[in-house]
Amino acid sequence: MSRDGYTLKDDRLITTQNLINELDSCQEGKAWKQYENICMRILTYLFVPTLEMPRMQLRTESGIDIRDAVFPNRSRNDNWRLIRDDYDGRYIVFEFKNYSKDGREIDKQTILQLGNYLKRETIGRFGIICSKKHPSNSGLEKRKEIFKDERKLILFMNNEHLKEMLMRKYNNEDPSNVIIGLIDEFNFGF
Repeated sequence: MSRDGYTLKDDRLITTQNLINELDSCQEGKAWKQYENICMRILTYLFVPTLEMPRMQLRTESGIDIRDAVFPNRSRNDNWRLIRDDYDGRYIVFEFKNYSKDGREIDKQTILQLGNYLKRETIGRFGIICSKKHPSNSGLEKRKEIFKDERKLILFMNNEHLKEMLMRKYNNEDPSNVIIGLIDEFNFGF
């Protein structure tokens, strides 16, 4: 409370704290839908209107594959334009994997699934997997192979990255710089 008896309220800080608390409280494993929902709220809060509103559970024409979220990228922001220019990223594809510690891994099958969604002529060659877990060695190797053979870039984003982006937005910094940092990390390690 301030000296004159008024309470100061920072709505952006409250929103940021609430999103972080909800992300932290989401249990691993069976709460996959809850994890998807909180990640979508975070990403929409971070990137819309810079990106357009996402389409959720977007099926391919065959109906076999379902992409968790697809954000249309028509932005003039330097970072999103770089992704559009370098990776044909007219759309940003996000997959959400809330695997438990003792359960399934972000392995080569998970990477292949997202890699199959990415098409230069339509969606583009850029996608992100959000997960509390780190990828397995087979997942890391498959990502390198897909990049080398098809020039498709798949990034791994964990909860700490999501929190960092939320704090950047709160501090009036561009949260997409975290994504550019992940691209740089991949390129430096390739």
